[in-house]
Formats: sequence, structure tokens, C-alpha cells
Amino acid sequence: MNKTVFVTGGTGFVGSHLVEELLRRDTDEIRCLVRTDPKWLADLDVTTVRGDLSDVEVLWTALDGVDAVYHVAGRTRAPTEEEFYEANVQATLNLMGAVQHAAPELDRVLVTSSLAAVGRCEQDVATESVPLQPVSMYGRSKA
Repeated sequence: MNKTVFVTGGTGFVGSHLVEELLRRDTDEIRCLVRTDPKWLADLDVTTVRGDLSDVEVLWTALDGVDAVYHVAGRTRAPTEEEFYEANVQATLNLMGAVQHAAPELDRVLVTSSLAAVGRCEQDVATESVPLQPVSMYGRSKA
């Protein structure tokens, strides 16, 4: 694969499986942003980057020289809409700004969302063109 990739949310359920798949594909370097104990990544050949999506300088350093970005991080539970906004919307905006600054040559960033953002869908498969009808505060923050 010959790539250096940056992954947010690599310690979570979806993110940890993504990291395992990237390793299977012989990715040269996988950098994972971690806030807490990276026990899910402990035995894997990854570079952990301590910090979070509010720390723009950490993001700039972590993004230097990457070929791909996978944004899998997200908060699924919060008591208020404001906390969902900060963790899911503002964090994504911070990451995109950091990409523009540190890796402007990237032509895309893969951002995961949630079925909760789509809500009721009239089609069998939800695509990017399906109108969003979020079903919860969490869904609105991922829409």
C-alpha cells in the first residue's frame, strides 16, 4: 500500500477494526490520535499520537506527510446538544482546518457518520444524496 495514514477514533469499535484492516494491507505507517488508554492498539504496529481533536497543533504535527485521513472518532452519548456539537461537529471542523494547514495536497478525507444522521430512508440503500432526517441529538451532530 505504501502509505502513511492518520486515524481518529482508532481505539473505538469501528476505528480499531479499520486499523487492523489497514495493517493487513501493509500500510507503511498508521498514526492514531488517542485521548485515553490506547489498550486496543497496544500490540499493534501503530504510532499513537496523544491529544484530541481540539488541539490543533497536535493535529498539524500528526498530519504532516500523510497520504490519507480516516475520521472515525465521535461521541455517541452526551447529556446536551451542545456537548454533541463540540465533540462531533466542532471536532470535525478542527480536523478539516488542520488538514488544510498541514496536508493541503490531500484531495479527500474519509469521514464516518451514522445511520442516526440519515434517519428514515425511502431507498434501500442510503447514499450521500439521500435527504438527512436525523432521529436524535446524536444524529443531528453527525448529519
